[in-house]
This record gives sequence, C-alpha cells and structure tokens, in this order.
Amino acid sequence: MTTSPTPENFSVQTLRAALRSDLKSAMKERDSERLDVLRNTLSSIDNAEAIDVVAPLVSIADGPIAGALVGLGAAEAERRTLSRQDVESLFAEQIEEYEGAAAQFEEHGQTEHAGDLRRKADIVRGYLGQFI
Repeated sequence: MTTSPTPENFSVQTLRAALRSDLKSAMKERDSERLDVLRNTLSSIDNAEAIDVVAPLVSIADGPIAGALVGLGAAEAERRTLSRQDVESLFAEQIEEYEGAAAQFEEHGQTEHAGDLRRKADIVRGYLGQFI
C-alpha cells in the first residue's frame, strides 16, 4: 500500500505512486475522464523531469558509428528532481490549458466539450489541493 502524499510529506515519488494507484482505479471503474487527466498529469511530470540533451561527453570517432557512445550505461542520464513548486506550476499549467480550451469551445457554442474540459480542470484542482 502506498502512502498518499500530503503537503507535509510531499515527494514526487509518493505523488507519482498515488497518481498511478488512482490511474488503476480509474481503469477499473472505466472513468475515462479521470483516466485521461491522470495520464496527462503523469506524462507532464515525466516530461518535466527529463533533462535537455546536449552533445555527448564521451564518444568514439573511429567506431562503426561515428560519434556513438560506448560502455555500460553510456546512454543513461540523471533525471531532474522536481520541487513542490515545480509540480505545483505543472498542475497550474494543466488547469490553465483545460480552462483555456474550455473557453474556446464555449466561444464556438460547444458547451458540452467545454463542460468536459472544466471537469478535467476540477480533477487536477482536486489533486493540487490534496497533495501540494
């Protein structure tokens, strides 16, 4: 059983574990709206942890593939460690994207789609308030 993160014991690892647990629940419940939000949220956390790719530090110019890295773990890189503020801003950006898209749908008279997006924004708000 995973420990749910709270503002007092926040860590990205516990947040990710709680989100994945909720993802499994959403799959079992066939809750496509929550499932979509959780997948997007986990993806945005994963993407934010990725580092920028720069020129390789070690390479072999004379090997079968010029400039290829060699050795065990040559292609691995440390991931960024996100702070509470980083995750909070990711959640806020996600809410802003849903709200912005909902406003655009409403401008075009598609209130049903706008309502769907506003519910998704509310789901993210719930996680923001619960964990961060």
